Amino acid sequence: MTIICEGNFLRYHSAIVCPRSSFFDAAIWGNFHEGQTKTISLQNEKLSMVRRMMQWFYAFGYNDQDEATMSGFEVNAQMYAMADQFGVPGLKKTAAAKFRQCCKPPVRDWDMPWDVDAELVLLLDCADTVYTTTPDTDRTLREHLTETVVKRLRTAPYLVKLPRFKEKCLQSPDLAYGIVEAGLVDGRGTSSDSWNISWSDSWNNSWNNNWNNSWNNSWTNTAATPGTNSAMDAGRRTMN
Repeated sequence: MTIICEGNFLRYHSAIVCPRSSFFDAAIWGNFHEGQTKTISLQNEKLSMVRRMMQWFYAFGYNDQDEATMSGFEVNAQMYAMADQFGVPGLKKTAAAKFRQCCKPPVRDWDMPWDVDAELVLLLDCADTVYTTTPDTDRTLREHLTETVVKRLRTAPYLVKLPRFKEKCLQSPDLAYGIVEAGLVDGRGTSSDSWNISWSDSWNNSWNNNWNNSWNNSWTNTAATPGTNSAMDAGRRTMN
């Protein structure tokens, strides 16, 4: 089979590609013009992304770090969308896993500090792809994205003042809502109700401890100072 993309003619094995893709299977083996010519035109797709998709068909993996014009976030978000478009569930899982891997903080290297500001901007820049190229019911990448944004904001709260952060939230209400929603879930994945209960318990325990400490200190100080408590003084006079 031959794929035409950006003027390039790419030849692949239909026996390898078609069983893993409902789109290519129908195009090549169905009653279509593409089936007769064994040629499919993908002129609306990026050549680099088509090559990555084909790389996955043969090796069940692809390189998401060799793109000069796109971040790893963007590459994997676009690959996830392509997998959905061309009916390749295995590739979709791979893209989601690689996107999630990109979301993990880098291994700490003191010789090369982590630029969390730049990383957050790259993550926000791929939000358009995440939110516009898959159905609203597909929450996989959206949840990875918003949960990561919340974690970065907790690590560095000043990031909320980045102009890019405000701009993206205003442009995409769905993204802004997703960030708020993710922020109501703690790091253990519990619901917002559980988070509120945990927060309330923590507040109550802290308040009780402070109140008890204050009361004990006050009682000790009062007992140690004659004349400050009439009942205690009366008891002392009676005993004397």
